[in-house]
Amino acid sequence: APESANARLQLGRAVGLRGDRAAAVRELKTAVELDPACGPLFHYQLGLVCAGTGERDAAAAEFAKATELDPAFFSAHVHLGNVC
Repeated sequence: APESANARLQLGRAVGLRGDRAAAVRELKTAVELDPACGPLFHYQLGLVCAGTGERDAAAAEFAKATELDPAFFSAHVHLGNVC
Protein backbone atom coordinates (compact mmCIF):
# COMPACT_ATOMS: atom_id res chain seq x y z
CA ALA A 1 0.00 0.00 0.00
CA PRO A 2 1.30 3.47 -0.81
CA GLU A 3 2.67 5.55 2.04
CA SER A 4 2.17 8.86 0.25
CA ALA A 5 -0.83 10.90 1.38
CA ASN A 6 -1.43 12.05 -2.19
CA ALA A 7 -1.34 8.47 -3.48
CA ARG A 8 -3.85 7.46 -0.79
CA LEU A 9 -6.11 10.36 -1.74
CA GLN A 10 -6.06 9.34 -5.40
CA LEU A 11 -6.57 5.67 -4.57
CA GLY A 12 -9.48 6.55 -2.31
CA ARG A 13 -11.13 8.58 -5.03
CA ALA A 14 -10.62 5.85 -7.63
CA VAL A 15 -12.08 3.03 -5.54
CA GLY A 16 -14.91 5.29 -4.41
CA LEU A 17 -15.90 6.11 -7.96
CA ARG A 18 -15.99 2.38 -8.66
CA GLY A 19 -18.62 2.18 -5.92
CA ASP A 20 -16.55 0.88 -3.02
CA ARG A 21 -17.29 3.71 -0.60
CA ALA A 22 -15.95 1.81 2.44
CA ALA A 23 -12.55 1.34 0.78
CA ALA A 24 -12.57 4.97 -0.34
CA VAL A 25 -13.22 6.22 3.18
CA ARG A 26 -10.50 3.94 4.55
CA GLU A 27 -7.94 5.23 2.02
CA LEU A 28 -8.92 8.86 2.50
CA LYS A 29 -8.68 8.57 6.29
CA THR A 30 -5.24 7.01 5.90
CA ALA A 31 -4.25 10.00 3.78
CA VAL A 32 -5.19 12.34 6.61
CA GLU A 33 -3.23 10.24 9.09
CA LEU A 34 -0.17 10.42 6.82
CA ASP A 35 -0.54 14.17 6.29
CA PRO A 36 -2.99 15.98 8.62
CA ALA A 37 -2.64 19.15 6.53
CA CYS A 38 -4.51 17.46 3.69
CA GLY A 39 -7.76 17.59 5.71
CA PRO A 40 -9.63 19.91 3.34
CA LEU A 41 -8.58 17.80 0.38
CA PHE A 42 -9.74 14.64 2.21
CA HIS A 43 -13.23 16.10 2.61
CA TYR A 44 -13.27 17.33 -0.97
CA GLN A 45 -12.26 13.92 -2.34
CA LEU A 46 -14.78 12.20 -0.09
CA GLY A 47 -17.40 14.63 -1.40
CA LEU A 48 -16.50 13.61 -4.94
CA VAL A 49 -16.87 9.95 -3.98
CA CYS A 50 -20.28 10.58 -2.41
CA ALA A 51 -21.45 12.65 -5.38
CA GLY A 52 -20.28 9.93 -7.76
CA THR A 53 -22.30 7.31 -5.92
CA GLY A 54 -25.44 9.50 -5.77
CA GLU A 55 -25.17 10.43 -2.09
CA ARG A 56 -25.89 14.13 -2.57
CA ASP A 57 -26.49 15.01 1.10
CA ALA A 58 -23.27 13.33 2.20
CA ALA A 59 -21.41 15.00 -0.67
CA ALA A 60 -22.74 18.41 0.36
CA ALA A 61 -21.63 17.83 3.95
CA GLU A 62 -18.11 16.89 2.84
CA PHE A 63 -17.77 19.85 0.46
CA ALA A 64 -19.04 22.16 3.22
CA LYS A 65 -16.43 20.78 5.64
CA ALA A 66 -13.70 21.32 3.04
CA THR A 67 -14.75 24.96 2.61
CA GLU A 68 -14.95 25.41 6.38
CA LEU A 69 -11.37 24.17 6.75
CA ASP A 70 -10.14 26.15 3.74
CA PRO A 71 -12.44 29.04 2.79
CA ALA A 72 -10.37 29.69 -0.36
CA PHE A 73 -10.91 26.13 -1.70
CA PHE A 74 -12.69 27.22 -4.89
CA SER A 75 -13.43 23.74 -6.31
CA ALA A 76 -15.07 22.68 -3.07
CA HIS A 77 -17.34 25.75 -3.22
CA VAL A 78 -18.25 24.97 -6.84
CA HIS A 79 -19.05 21.34 -6.10
CA LEU A 80 -21.04 22.32 -3.00
CA GLY A 81 -23.15 24.59 -5.19
CA ASN A 82 -23.64 21.82 -7.72
CA VAL A 83 -24.97 19.26 -5.24
CA CYS A 84 -27.23 21.62 -3.28
